[in-house]
Amino acid sequence: MKDAAGDLDAIRTGLCDILKSSPFSGLVPEVAKSDWSQATTKASRVPVCDAFPDVLELCADPVAHPLFARPMAALVDRLGWVADYPSHPVLKDRFGHAVLYASDAAVIGCNLTAAGTAYPAHAHLAKELYLPVTHSGALFWHQRAGEAFRVLPGDLVYHEAEEAHALRTSDRPALNLWLQFGDAPGGATWFVDAPDPWQ
Repeated sequence: MKDAAGDLDAIRTGLCDILKSSPFSGLVPEVAKSDWSQATTKASRVPVCDAFPDVLELCADPVAHPLFARPMAALVDRLGWVADYPSHPVLKDRFGHAVLYASDAAVIGCNLTAAGTAYPAHAHLAKELYLPVTHSGALFWHQRAGEAFRVLPGDLVYHEAEEAHALRTSDRPALNLWLQFGDAPGGATWFVDAPDPWQ
């Protein structure tokens, strides 16, 4: 557990450093004071965890995020993974998340999307930040952009409250950190009827 605490602290500190120089610096006090000690107390796996070997390889790639790749590689199999959509014909086996910290003000976690997966347009009440950990080649989409775009480790992707957004992986899985804040962080997600962003 001592090693896990060090890795969790490295992620929290790195997240604070990134937020300080972003338009979301107001989140730093919440993240800095957060207690992540429960993140590794109930390890569990779901089908998407079969992608861990590929994730570890991507985390070792020099283009992976310099602040997050090493500690995330050390932690992935010690977290409590959840299959978000157990009834969805595709996502039940190809998408999952683990929570690192949760309060009424913010929820911080990581998610994993298997290679070759389209995560359909969806939305939630909370505002959300995505920070890609690995260079997965994934395509992101949200309503404000209007068309799909790629990001690199180190880029921030922001979703407004109730804004439709989607993701499609390439031939590699995508590991992201995420932070929800505002109304109902960690609350319900719903799918949205939207034009196919991948056409």
